[in-house]
Amino acid sequence: MCEKYKIENNGIKLFCKSSGHGPLILFIHGACVDGSYFDDCQRYLGETVKKIQYDRRGYGRSTIPISEDFSVEAQLTDICRILHEYDDPAYIVAHSFGAVIAAHAICRFPELFRGGLLYEPFWAGSIPAEHLAWDYINSMKKHIDSNQYASALLYFCKLIGQSDLPCTDATKPAIVEKNFMTFLAHEFKETYSVAFPNFATCTLPVYIGLGTDNIKNHFGVSAEKFRELLGAEIVYFPGGHNAPYSNAQEFAKAILPLLNTL
Repeated sequence: MCEKYKIENNGIKLFCKSSGHGPLILFIHGACVDGSYFDDCQRYLGETVKKIQYDRRGYGRSTIPISEDFSVEAQLTDICRILHEYDDPAYIVAHSFGAVIAAHAICRFPELFRGGLLYEPFWAGSIPAEHLAWDYINSMKKHIDSNQYASALLYFCKLIGQSDLPCTDATKPAIVEKNFMTFLAHEFKETYSVAFPNFATCTLPVYIGLGTDNIKNHFGVSAEKFRELLGAEIVYFPGGHNAPYSNAQEFAKAILPLLNTL
């Protein structure tokens, strides 16, 4: 049975849902989607684990902060607020920019976690200046600065290697549009900052997930950087950047054995 609820943090209402019983797993989605990105994955995991997913600030059914603060620091307070509702430390499974936030959370608040799987954490600062990815990122920035959001979204699709984005709740067009605009108008400057974040020393075991389609591209470069900084091991999944969504059954099948080794 799935329980839906909202948690308030500094004036923001965070939409959450949980299901199952057993070890706690917190799921954190990336850009342009919301917590429902992991719906299929969670269904395949069954009821033997306690699964929590939430819409990050501004996404899905969570509210947009009046301050328009989408910084990593602000999003860490959201994670802490959610997990303080539970007594046990959580595993963390996160995707893309959500995985960057998760990396900070694990390093900064190890008492809240057991370890995690960070699938293709991406930070532009890890990519060499001459890399093709910067053509896409700079084109996105140019179009965003001109309020040409549809064009910016096309370059984002090129960056992640897909012709379209997963519309996790396509029955609600307003939510889909909100997810796109939260990223483009608010979170882009955080996600694609040139300065690479400084992590506290990571004391917990972490895996970095990488799609086999992306080993030789910018996601592979970024994964290697995070592996080095976190002292993590890279594990490979079939598919590309959205494998947790497009190959949800295989992704779910791999999660529990990995987490059980942490």
